[in-house]
Amino acid sequence: MNYANLLNTATRQLQRCGIIFAQQEALLLFTHVSNKTSEYIIAHPENSISSLLQHKYSALIKRRSLHEPVAYIIKRAGFYGHTFYVDRRVLIPRPETEQLVDIAADIINRRHVKCAIDIGTGSGVIAITLSILFPKLNMLASDSSPEALSVAKRNIEAILPRQHHLRLKSGVLLSSWRHVKSDLIVANLPYLTRAEILNSPTYQELRFEPYKALCGGAGGLNIYRKFFGNISLNVTHQPECVVIEHGWRQCAPLTLLVHRLLPNYGCKSIRDYNNIPRFLIITKLPA
Repeated sequence: MNYANLLNTATRQLQRCGIIFAQQEALLLFTHVSNKTSEYIIAHPENSISSLLQHKYSALIKRRSLHEPVAYIIKRAGFYGHTFYVDRRVLIPRPETEQLVDIAADIINRRHVKCAIDIGTGSGVIAITLSILFPKLNMLASDSSPEALSVAKRNIEAILPRQHHLRLKSGVLLSSWRHVKSDLIVANLPYLTRAEILNSPTYQELRFEPYKALCGGAGGLNIYRKFFGNISLNVTHQPECVVIEHGWRQCAPLTLLVHRLLPNYGCKSIRDYNNIPRFLIITKLPA
């Protein structure tokens, strides 16, 4: 079998399983397994393929036919112009989270932030990207999942220079940093409800991702409620600014939570590039 026949067969198989970008993904998976560029494969459709390579490729196509995300199959995902290792221990980074990094970067520049914390770091994309953008920033990151921290550590070692200022710790919410005075906290915590996950048009793919990193409990706000409670109790080390990502219907209830649990803070809502309320900037009010 040659390249062209193999790719056509794989594309049809993915199409039958409802994969929208079947042709592009069939080609991407073949570049991964063959270690050839897409340009080379397209330029040489007549090239034959070994039975061993065909077997390996068929296994990847079968996994994608079951709607396993491509990022998990090839174990990498792009974020902010960099390539990160990902597997089923962590969420796949979303494009909208790049805007969360943009918002944090703007605050770091305007407020001359010296120390920032990333809560629920997962694969480490936010903390690592901010460390790349601001090499002198004292960047702290934590997660409650030891498995996720292993992935974050792998990405730190692969992407950042040896002399970096990013510290990684295990801990639930702010428990690792209760005695640290930070200028900024960035958090992209679980905010989906169980119903939103089960009824999502992308549920077939979401079911492969770690449920605890997706579900925020009843109303999707349980984790953020605990997070704000952590901040309110840590009176002597409260951050000057907090930036969070949230669900499309959560801006108003989250703002009410902030006013109730953090009365010394104000809120500003930011819409994403699809004009959906997606981020909150929570800033300490003047005394």
